[in-house]
Amino acid sequence: MNAWNHHVAPRRSRWVGLLALVVALLVLSQAGCEKQRFYFVVDVSKDLVYEIDQTGAFDLTERVTSSDIRSALDIPEDAEITDVQVKSLVCKVYPYDDNSAPALLVTGRVDDQTGPLDKVFENETIPLAGVDVPYIGLNALISGGISKIRNRIKDYVDRTNNADFLINLQGNSQPADWRIHVALVLVIDITVKYSECLDVPAGFTDGESCD
Repeated sequence: MNAWNHHVAPRRSRWVGLLALVVALLVLSQAGCEKQRFYFVVDVSKDLVYEIDQTGAFDLTERVTSSDIRSALDIPEDAEITDVQVKSLVCKVYPYDDNSAPALLVTGRVDDQTGPLDKVFENETIPLAGVDVPYIGLNALISGGISKIRNRIKDYVDRTNNADFLINLQGNSQPADWRIHVALVLVIDITVKYSECLDVPAGFTDGESCD
């Protein structure tokens, strides 16, 4: 017995289905089109990779650009943005063989290059040994820093400001001054909601008026 037979419709059924589709398209083309507004939600994550290779205190910075965010979101230029949120910050650590630090104590700051740096989290303990989870949540987030990240991402989506922003990580091993050699990946989870007016067949009722 042919293993594909249960996936293949008889020839007569396929022709009937194609004929029904053609008739439906002809009916819709006669009915005309109209514009209706639809709402969409896009979730995307931006990864920042920090290579820490030293003994004791570290101070590293990574850059986020407008092209990074726009290419990841892929939102139409004529879309109307209704909401932008930073849902969470999480991290993942990849210790190298010569790492001896059991944990990191890390403070994160955001620099939008318009004023003082705002803290995003402070003295967060990130274990480097005995952790068997995909990501480590950063729960004690500071609203001022998160708002600054959110506002800059919204600027990118709205196309009102293309300036880069920076995320700075400062810290030490815990206990202090141990050998650190890890890749630390900071993940920014972003949600954007938007609406767009699309052409649909007249009489289609799932959207809203674009007026």
